[in-house]
Amino acid sequence: MHLRSLPNRFYASIDQLLMIICFHTALLASIIQNSSANSPMIDFGNGQPNKERGCNFQAYVINSMTVSTFPVEPTLCWSVTGSVRLDETTDVSHEKLTALFKYLNVLTGKLEIINTQFRNLSFFRPLFSVTGATGEASEVLLIANNSKLETMAGGALLYPVIDRIRIEDNPMLDVNCSHVLENYATLRTIRRNRVNCGCELDGSLTTTNIDTIPDNCDYIFGKLEISGENSPNAEVLTRKFGKATNITGELAILNTNLTSLEFLSNLVNITSKYNVYAEEFIEQFVRIENNVMLERLGWDKLEVVYMSTVSISANPKLCYTVAELDALLYSEYVNVIEGKLCAGDEHSGNSTHICRLANNATLSNLPASCSSITGQLTLDHTMDASDLWKLYNVTSIYGSLSVVNTSMIGLSPLWNLRRLCNPSLNRSALVIESNPRLNSVFLHKLNHTLRFLFSNLPIRIADNPELSMSDEECERFNRTSPTDIGGNKQNCQGSNTSRNFVIDCEHNEACNSIIRKILVCASTSNSPEICIPLACAHAYNKCCARKNMEGILKAWSNVIAWKFAAKSGLLCIIIRRQAVGHHRMTSNFTPYIDEDDEN
Repeated sequence: MHLRSLPNRFYASIDQLLMIICFHTALLASIIQNSSANSPMIDFGNGQPNKERGCNFQAYVINSMTVSTFPVEPTLCWSVTGSVRLDETTDVSHEKLTALFKYLNVLTGKLEIINTQFRNLSFFRPLFSVTGATGEASEVLLIANNSKLETMAGGALLYPVIDRIRIEDNPMLDVNCSHVLENYATLRTIRRNRVNCGCELDGSLTTTNIDTIPDNCDYIFGKLEISGENSPNAEVLTRKFGKATNITGELAILNTNLTSLEFLSNLVNITSKYNVYAEEFIEQFVRIENNVMLERLGWDKLEVVYMSTVSISANPKLCYTVAELDALLYSEYVNVIEGKLCAGDEHSGNSTHICRLANNATLSNLPASCSSITGQLTLDHTMDASDLWKLYNVTSIYGSLSVVNTSMIGLSPLWNLRRLCNPSLNRSALVIESNPRLNSVFLHKLNHTLRFLFSNLPIRIADNPELSMSDEECERFNRTSPTDIGGNKQNCQGSNTSRNFVIDCEHNEACNSIIRKILVCASTSNSPEICIPLACAHAYNKCCARKNMEGILKAWSNVIAWKFAAKSGLLCIIIRRQAVGHHRMTSNFTPYIDEDDEN
């Protein structure tokens, strides 16, 4: 088995971690409430595995013949193993189902509600989580073809651990958007109900199929793809998506004649969601390519592109505003961004403290209080050192920075710089050259201040006789852009190499599957307390032995997820392959993330 290096899509945001914590807190509170009201407190520490307690349901379909086999035991069977299906053969009343599921908090299996006549599912109100069964590829939750169904347990049916959800063809159902949008954003199919909470897109939109999409989509799920000559015009796209604020999935605008993407002018965020239980990592993109007439994105409200790989190229007329670049680079997964900066952006309403410089401007031309700089900033022997304070508040440079022939010892005036990006194809984002006294650059002493550096042309750091490049600096520069480093006191060893990590697992497939799950989970969460129990929940074998898990816990601090398997001595051998040649960050590479980053 070979798995490519998983990008760190990975460290979940604080709100995602809090969501998981809140789930477990709520689940525990419910269990305690049930146990205290009906029986002595449950002993969590000494209980046997659920299957040994007899809390299993094997009949699958609930009906008058099988209902007596469903385990109802308040002190033990708050968690039941087995799948549950309610369908047209379920001849059990709503009241009896309410009593049957009174103590059910967790179902380890799948839940299906198909072809019933129920108006609501309030008998599942105690149910917090449906975790799915080991190896199941189908939906964990399926609610379909229920002609009278109006609500889902008062809108609080499930807080899923694994979210493969299908809710469709229930003509009276309001699925409760606040709950659905919070909990069912990944791998969801929710359609053809009275209220669907967003538009789901499966393939490329054309003039033929565009009318199947409702007007005024506010949330978009799946892949919004517009490509080729048969794509809908801007007026139709605005009618469909002009009110959209969120895309959860992918965006592809390819080979069109569109001049602007303003039909997404209300877009606030684009988020890629990954299935942490998938057998392999499938990269998700924001792709805008080969649109010869495209001039502007028109995304003035865009704030965040999160966990998507950004690839924007071959749009010869396209320019970006600073706000758009800020949002696109929030992802920090950039394959390529080509284009230029839009003229006059510093005068727009949302462009506070943006300073635009002419070609090769010096510090004397730089206004005070700039937070973002667009253009080409040059620091050289002609600059007045008393002007360096103007750089103290600069957090972003979109264009290029040249430090040439100065007497500077370090670059501490740029201590606040977080981002340096040049989408141009004809100029490097960074040149540090021929500085006789320079002995340190951005990352050497400033504790990972530079969050993102992107350049289509190689970054050049050369002929600085007192400069010693650390291995850490070399690795970070080389991870995000091609580099040209030489002629310094100490240069990078193999600075023009890219790395690819391959896992070679030689043990049984059951073990390999567990390791894959842990590694994939590591792509979305930095907490082993979450990843390891999820991966090992249904595994009773040596892969999840305590000594092996302790090895993973000790090695978790390494930001490259693959390495902890090697450090733990757990099943897998990591082979690092090096290939000579300039490297641009792609899906095969794990970009650096600050370990002490608050975000």
